[in-house]
Amino acid sequence: MAATTSPIQEAYRVNTRQVAWTDLDGRPDALQIVGTKIGGRQYIIPGHFTSGGVSILDVTDPANPGVVYHLPSDTQNTWNINVQVGGEIMMVANERIIPGWGPLPPESPWSAGVSFYDISNPSAPRKLGSWTTSGTGTHRNWYVGGRYAYLTVSEEGYNGRFFLILDVSDPEHPVEAGRWWAPGQATKLGETPTWPTDQGRFHATLHGPIIDGDLAFLAYEDLGLKILDISDPTQPRLVGECNTKPPFAGYTHTTLPLMSRNLLVAAEETIAFNRQEEQKRIWLVDIRDTSHPVPFQTLPLPVEPSGAPTWEEKGLRFGPHNLHENRPGAFQTDTLVFNAFFNAGLRVWDIRDPFKPREVAAFMAPNPEVAHDFRPGAVPVLSSEDVYIDDRGFCYLTDHSAGLYVIELEGEARELMRL
Repeated sequence: MAATTSPIQEAYRVNTRQVAWTDLDGRPDALQIVGTKIGGRQYIIPGHFTSGGVSILDVTDPANPGVVYHLPSDTQNTWNINVQVGGEIMMVANERIIPGWGPLPPESPWSAGVSFYDISNPSAPRKLGSWTTSGTGTHRNWYVGGRYAYLTVSEEGYNGRFFLILDVSDPEHPVEAGRWWAPGQATKLGETPTWPTDQGRFHATLHGPIIDGDLAFLAYEDLGLKILDISDPTQPRLVGECNTKPPFAGYTHTTLPLMSRNLLVAAEETIAFNRQEEQKRIWLVDIRDTSHPVPFQTLPLPVEPSGAPTWEEKGLRFGPHNLHENRPGAFQTDTLVFNAFFNAGLRVWDIRDPFKPREVAAFMAPNPEVAHDFRPGAVPVLSSEDVYIDDRGFCYLTDHSAGLYVIELEGEARELMRL
């Protein structure tokens, strides 16, 4: 179902307007999102947080988004929360749901790896092939077409997820091309972690890659940013690295290069509810010398609207999550940063002067009626998860309990998009 407003109340808006809202045909638990064009039409594809699978929406008319197909999970205990598209090929991540984050016992069967689909007809995807791993699966991957896909992989014998390059020239029979891991992860080779390994203190694991040319920019959670030379896919090579933990909070989630400006945007991820952890932030990093990246600035934190409860009183998570990633075919920018900031909604910053970043737009959807969330302490509160901007400038914002919002920037923020 689509509508011009949420069924609950009006949103909080600064230089934005709500174009549409949809509950994704009764599956409002939307998480990661990707967009594509096929046959002259625009599509948006979100993965689902609790109901499973992915949905394909036709958004050619952004005011009337409609689900044209829902692809269910292979097994109920499997997340498909990361979706990638290259041309008419869709790659779906298969990963065990984190114990306690879903309705099934942790030992319930799951699928682990990635699956490939022909979506030349988005209303009837056709499965091509799969690649499997012995661990819990893959998390946040990167594929925009071409010969290679870039995966975040869990495998038995490794402490945490690592980077793997997959040759998908034959998507019916994908094969590994190369891999890289942080020294200390390969316990099956006798390596010993050099970081604390007790649960919850330190997350030495790859969250996801973004690829630009022959460089892979890896968000390695509490190990920070890693930059790899992947000109030889069989032998990825570390070029440079940096980490803000310690002394800061850590948990690097997304590392987005803006090569035209020798900048990188590094978003950390908030984990704890009600601000019960050190504040996570979005960093600007100087990468003019990729062997020596230097963090030098953070984006300002959102401020509560006048008369509203504090972020911790509001509940759930306050802090950064997914960035708009400038994927091929999407809206491209090196001067605006878009982030789904959990209970603070969509936030947009102007970084033309990277030493004086400023927020120029915001959109906070109303709280949902029901929390589609099995975690202890979950309450029905806004939780913006991901944002994707198409080449027309329409912003697609997911919420793990309220579906999909279509938003358009206005005023100064629209002017800064230079469309």
